[in-house]
Amino acid sequence: MKNFASSSSSSPSSSSSPSSSSSPSSASNDTLALALAAGALVVAGAATAYLATGRREDSREGRVARWIKETRAARAKPHSEEKTKMIAGETYKCSDKQLSADRDLSHDGCALFNSLALSEHASLRKRVLAELLENELVHVEAPFHVDYGYNLRCANGVYFNFNCIVLDSAPITIGESTMFGPGCQLATPNHPLSARERHSEPFPEIGKRISIGKHCWFGAGVIVCPGVTIGDECVLAAGSVVVKDIPSRSLAAGCPAKVIRSDL
Repeated sequence: MKNFASSSSSSPSSSSSPSSSSSPSSASNDTLALALAAGALVVAGAATAYLATGRREDSREGRVARWIKETRAARAKPHSEEKTKMIAGETYKCSDKQLSADRDLSHDGCALFNSLALSEHASLRKRVLAELLENELVHVEAPFHVDYGYNLRCANGVYFNFNCIVLDSAPITIGESTMFGPGCQLATPNHPLSARERHSEPFPEIGKRISIGKHCWFGAGVIVCPGVTIGDECVLAAGSVVVKDIPSRSLAAGCPAKVIRSDL
């Protein structure tokens, strides 16, 4: 007699029927679900990146707007006694609160300007520079540094190449279309020669005016020291250190700079 008790487990109907998980329609559904999930992730990632970019743009715009507002408010305040002394070319206390705040704002503006890529943020750079130097027609390559900004008076067409530094404790005036090569420095501050006086409260400092004419050309790395006047159409050779006045239409070079030609 056949054993029918075990035949049900090995019957053709039960052993040959495929499970639901391995059916063609189920596999197709799983693949579709995975594809849809992957697509959703791509879309979500793109949306996140887009929103992040927008937030960065808003952040840059906001930072520039806030800095401009703070700068205008600070410059509208009455001058402290020390600020008045500084601009007048008298000995002043450089640790004065108003002067310290002015320097901080100017340094923040320079940091903003230097952080903005020209190819992407030309308009923002122009806004920062116009506020910093109060002239839209000055051409400046980043990085650039100026201590106060409001003491630097540039005529139209002035050009600063990379890495120029301007320490404008006293007024600095620059005539139209004057060009500065990379790494030039204009420094008006001076300190006492006595170490004891120099390192004692209130840390005295004095600024001496620098005046530069129009259509001058400064080679790379020229340093102009406090109190110097340079005439129109002068050429200063690269690496020159200018400690004395230079007449108009002169070629000067060296450390200290000396006039080589005066017939340009």
